[in-house]
Amino acid sequence: MSNTRKQAQHETRKLLLTAASTLAVRKGIAALSTRSVCDAAGFSQGAFYSNFENMDALLLALMDQHLSDEIDQLNAVIDARSSGSIEGLNQALTAHFSGLAADGQLSLLSVELQVHALREPAFAARYDATRSRYLDALSGVIGTVLTRHGMSPALPVRELARGLHALWTGMAVQSAANAEISSERMLLAFFMALADGQPDDNRPGRADARGTATTHH
Repeated sequence: MSNTRKQAQHETRKLLLTAASTLAVRKGIAALSTRSVCDAAGFSQGAFYSNFENMDALLLALMDQHLSDEIDQLNAVIDARSSGSIEGLNQALTAHFSGLAADGQLSLLSVELQVHALREPAFAARYDATRSRYLDALSGVIGTVLTRHGMSPALPVRELARGLHALWTGMAVQSAANAEISSERMLLAFFMALADGQPDDNRPGRADARGTATTHH
């Protein structure tokens, strides 16, 4: 396949994913069809099947794309504050979470995918595998933050990652109109509460950044 053809196929795939994401948020995944996605993207169904085996394959690719982008952005945030204080990192994370909270389409898409997995067992197994890879990556990001700042989590890091993701997606389906605290501050407060900011050496018992409980005797 020539580079020009590869580039064209990549662009087609990108447009199909964008169309599917928009339609899923507007109408729900249950309303998606190959034809509706192709019509929205301006391609034939042949173009669809040249890129995806079926609709579930497209949804998994969409999910993987969004979650990979999220991990890349988080890594960029902490790398940019690698030599700074925890306060500076808190400000950067608050800004990051603010962006997540403002991206209603991404939050709703995540919820739609979870609901679809609950309803479709065939999709659920592949969804769980993709989500597990994301939680592993998120755990690595959190572990880096904790180690760098001498902090120790109150829960195994992977559970902290799972809780943070669950809180984000859960808040996406709740109205924030009368909220006393913003979504981004809630997410950061959750993280900091479970990472409590205390240096490891000052705690008689802890769960380290790898998620293993240790006790000093």
